[in-house]
Amino acid sequence: MGRFGQVQEGLGLLLVFWLTAGPAQGRHPLPVLWLMPVGSGSGGENLTAGVAPAVRLALQDLKKQPPPLGNYEIQLQLLDSQCDPAKALKALFDAVWAGPQYLLLFGGVCPPVTALIARALPALGLVQVSFAASAPGLSNRKLYRNLFSMVPSDRVLNQAAVKLLQRYKWTRVGVVTQEGPRLSEMKKDLIRQLLKAGVHVAVTESLSGDVCGRLKKLKDEDVRIIIAQLEDEAVSEVFCCAYRLNLFGARYQWIIAGGGAAGWRLGWKFSGCTANSLLVAADGSIRLQVRELGNANTPGVSGRTPQDYQDSYLRQLIQERSEVSSLYSFAYDAVWVVARALSQATEAAKQREKYRNVMVSEEEVARMLLEAVRSTRFEGVTGPVFFRNGERMTSIELVQFQVSSGVLVGEFNTSTQQLRLIHHLLRFKGPGPAKDQPAVLLQHRHISLLLYIVISSAAGVTVIIALILLFFVIINHKHRRLGSGGASQDELLLLGVLLSSSSVLFSGLDEASLSDWMFGVLCSVRLWTLAVGHTVGFAALFTKTWRVYSVFSINQKQSRAPPAGCVIFWLFLVDTLVLTSWQILDPSDG
Repeated sequence: MGRFGQVQEGLGLLLVFWLTAGPAQGRHPLPVLWLMPVGSGSGGENLTAGVAPAVRLALQDLKKQPPPLGNYEIQLQLLDSQCDPAKALKALFDAVWAGPQYLLLFGGVCPPVTALIARALPALGLVQVSFAASAPGLSNRKLYRNLFSMVPSDRVLNQAAVKLLQRYKWTRVGVVTQEGPRLSEMKKDLIRQLLKAGVHVAVTESLSGDVCGRLKKLKDEDVRIIIAQLEDEAVSEVFCCAYRLNLFGARYQWIIAGGGAAGWRLGWKFSGCTANSLLVAADGSIRLQVRELGNANTPGVSGRTPQDYQDSYLRQLIQERSEVSSLYSFAYDAVWVVARALSQATEAAKQREKYRNVMVSEEEVARMLLEAVRSTRFEGVTGPVFFRNGERMTSIELVQFQVSSGVLVGEFNTSTQQLRLIHHLLRFKGPGPAKDQPAVLLQHRHISLLLYIVISSAAGVTVIIALILLFFVIINHKHRRLGSGGASQDELLLLGVLLSSSSVLFSGLDEASLSDWMFGVLCSVRLWTLAVGHTVGFAALFTKTWRVYSVFSINQKQSRAPPAGCVIFWLFLVDTLVLTSWQILDPSDG
């Protein structure tokens, strides 16, 4: 659509709203600025054509209301923001300058425009009620205190994702984000929340160019839990690559966020994969989305039930041959917020002037209007409508894709920050939720009790025999032969057997029945006794063997046996260095 066509459409819509409002007929006019892009927005969606029927229905239903709300007439002046901050700000200044006096700004579906104008609202004395999601950065109420959004911010979707991770104790994830200003800011907020929650982000990828190449990094890093921040048009392409890379099934869990309130649209865009392949890859994935319609069966403040409103809206779309907008329900309730807040502030100003006989200033009226919006509370077609810190409190739906359709499996309440899961509806591909990393099962190694008894008995008998022999050798001095180093080789050999056999008694102890400290001590004792026992026994056998060799050697004078004490000293020194180093470097290794 060219510029001329956009102007025509804008004038046509403006005329429609003025004709819908009609003559005041004794009803007090309340002028409101409606800021939004005429025609297609930044995403290519014809925003005005999809939202206009919802606004028109709200204006018609407001006419049927009794006083005091029925005493006022909302008159909308449409401003084309063109999704350009500079042009939108100029159009706003021109409209405020030309008059009449505006107190409220309605709409705002382009994040760059909303972020800029929201900073200027206090200076202009305006309050804005938006029917689109606000960026996470707009949650700063000191800077954006006059902005109220009917749709929860993208920050709330991230909170729901973190709560889901915590519920299943997932601590290692990968994050893939479609390129774009809104989703990039959403990714930054998600990373901050994940780090705050103690979740390790193994991989972060921006989906641009070769999508499959970006997703392959997730597989290379063995990422099992994947949070994908995508617009609806990119979902099919991502799941097509997931199918080709085998990034689906019992080992993986996809969490989709970022598409707003629209439903599943798998296969609606050409992706290079068959529809069945997309369904297989997406099966089990969980989508986080804002609830579009309330689930109450009773009429709300407008006299309509959510289903009644949806039917009326769809009938108008069929007549006008327009496409459904994902914002249609929020735009309808936003008009009611505007009307109730303006009428309440105006009534309060009239009462003050009447009973106090004083003129209420424009600044006071603006403060009354700001307080009226803050205290707004009613049942709309989207459910209960009330604000906290400028943000609409509602529920985030968790919809799991099962076979070929989405199933509501849980909700995240933005007011209580509680996550509720319907466990009997959840379906996972494996025996349970996917693991965020390879499972490591620590199992104790057990030995046969009979084998342990036999070996320990043999070692115990050996220890007893060695002690008896060692006792007799010490007592019977006539059979002791002193080596050149002054130590008995028989005593050393028996001592080595005694120490080596003693280590066997500690080898079969169960770690589970001992404390960590006690098990570490016994592990060290076992290793030291085994090593020292072998060293002493080897030294005694070595000197005895050398002595036999020296007896039968031809050159007896040149072949003298080395002192046993000297051999023991050097071998024991080597053992001490090795065992001490092991104790320092790895004291827990048993």
